[in-house]
Amino acid sequence: LFRSLVTSFQANYAGYLYISLTSTTTNAYVAVEYWYQGRLFSVQKTLGTSGEAYFCILPASVAIYAGNTNYVNGATHTITATYHY
Repeated sequence: LFRSLVTSFQANYAGYLYISLTSTTTNAYVAVEYWYQGRLFSVQKTLGTSGEAYFCILPASVAIYAGNTNYVNGATHTITATYHY
């Protein structure tokens, strides 16, 4: 899968991420990853051309990725992410 790092940040408290996305492709996705107590948490959700998703997170350095499962054509994404704790 092709994906790009959108941003990363330090979450000091447990909470959740709200992510909304619009894209020029029908198979766009977002992924959230972080390590907590030696274990990798990695969740991916397909949002298509427009959608929103919620991700539970624990205190950690969190990375947000966006991608496209179409290997032939690229895509443009617009993403908004909000951390709630």
